[in-house]
Amino acid sequence: MNKLSYILTVLFLMLNLGINAQTETATGTPDANFSIYKSKLRKSDEGLTEEKKTSNPKFWLSRAELLIDIFNLNREFLAQGTQAVHVSLIYPNPLEKKEWQDEEGNQWEELTYEKIKIKMKNGVVDSFEELVKLHDDPLPEALKALDKAQETDVDGKLTKKIKEDYDLLKKAYERQAVEQFYKPDYKGSFESFATINNINERPI
Repeated sequence: MNKLSYILTVLFLMLNLGINAQTETATGTPDANFSIYKSKLRKSDEGLTEEKKTSNPKFWLSRAELLIDIFNLNREFLAQGTQAVHVSLIYPNPLEKKEWQDEEGNQWEELTYEKIKIKMKNGVVDSFEELVKLHDDPLPEALKALDKAQETDVDGKLTKKIKEDYDLLKKAYERQAVEQFYKPDYKGSFESFATINNINERPI
């Protein structure tokens, strides 16, 4: 991927993700899902030492999907441009709230909760930071799991499902790349897109 293609792709995804953020709905709540995913991740981590499980491609598929879910834990509900009314419904009662106005007249709010900090600009989400994480970097781990699923699926029965999960992972990397671009973290954003290219080169 060259730099021009990277920039054009990021700009396209910014527009696309911004539109989707207004229409996307999610189930459960971040706190409820956090507890569920924490339990599932513990069991999955324990399974890494069990040969019966690690030789089963379904184990690796399940692990990959869980790690993608962990990445999306708050992203199911938050995106740049999400309205304040939506945030207040999903994330009520912040522990701390700061308000200020910058030199350009923009109104800022910073909402701090136990597990997340959300920054609002003129009544919509600008960015967020997960203060408590289930996994520091779930997407590379999900990629490893999918590669293992493909490796252990010797009869090819799960090829369709594995491909679907690779596609889900690529979408997660797209989201991460756009977030990194906004920070800005251009190096990280470029590397996320490079990973998508690497996934596309897999024989599956």
